[in-house]
Amino acid sequence: MAPSPNSIPDYIQAGSPRGLRLKMLQTNARFGSFIHYFDIQKVDGKWIAWFFRELGTFGSIETSEQEKEQA
Repeated sequence: MAPSPNSIPDYIQAGSPRGLRLKMLQTNARFGSFIHYFDIQKVDGKWIAWFFRELGTFGSIETSEQEKEQA
């Protein structure tokens, strides 16, 4: 599925593959739809999965980044 023009890449991260799968399920539930994750990788001991996110789902980009720093 190709992203729409109003989509930008975003990511989730976790400390283990199992934790990443749990975050994937939580993200799907939060958005109420199937999310296509891509480029799953382990970087500096953390597991990261990228996905495309519609701009309208952000409260603000700064807020989303602050949430990730606290995770």
